[in-house]
Amino acid sequence: RSEVAALLRARKASDESDELLLRRPLQAGTAIIWHLSDVGWVVRTSAHVLVFDYVPARHPTLPPSVRPCLGSGEIDPAQLRDQNVTVFTSFLRDAKHREAVFSWRKTVRQITYVVGDGSVREPDAVYIPPRNERRVGDMSVLTIPTTGYGEGFVVTVDGVTVFYAGDHQSSDRLWPVFTREIDFLRKRVPKTDVAFLQMMFEAQMSSSKGVLYALEALRPAAMFPNSA
Repeated sequence: RSEVAALLRARKASDESDELLLRRPLQAGTAIIWHLSDVGWVVRTSAHVLVFDYVPARHPTLPPSVRPCLGSGEIDPAQLRDQNVTVFTSFLRDAKHREAVFSWRKTVRQITYVVGDGSVREPDAVYIPPRNERRVGDMSVLTIPTTGYGEGFVVTVDGVTVFYAGDHQSSDRLWPVFTREIDFLRKRVPKTDVAFLQMMFEAQMSSSKGVLYALEALRPAAMFPNSA
């Protein structure tokens, strides 16, 4: 392995391993992004690691020899032990999901939970009602109700603004509700750097119409489709 690594470095290949990407110094206004299983994402900024809607699951094509890590689309909390982690959960699917996510606090030294469901009763979970903005540590978090489950989050920290739409997606029936919240964000959020927009059930819901509307309204520098 060392010979292969040496050869790749000699040919100017860049090391994109999780360990290096988690340690690499970042300037304010920059970020590194991982896609996790299902609808999960991790955004690392210069001083924070933001986890959005991770649901523990392993891709069926991964062999057992591949250990859970960000690169495999999974979270091993030991990998984030020394990071400043904030977990955003728009809604919890079941007790197993809840137990898995909240168990990370046993391993990660600095971790905060922000939930989009007011019924979640965890001592260290922060719930922000829809259309409210709150400081969570040194970050600003603005929430919106979604057309589905839970809430969407706009997070501003380290010079980066992330819009995670959660279960907010459009359909002909939900169009007025969908656009109302996007228009609310257009007025409240001056700049969006990264947007994660729900895009599923295209045949039944024409969700791409809502994605295009959100892109036109918010003008994010980068967009990643969720559940595509």
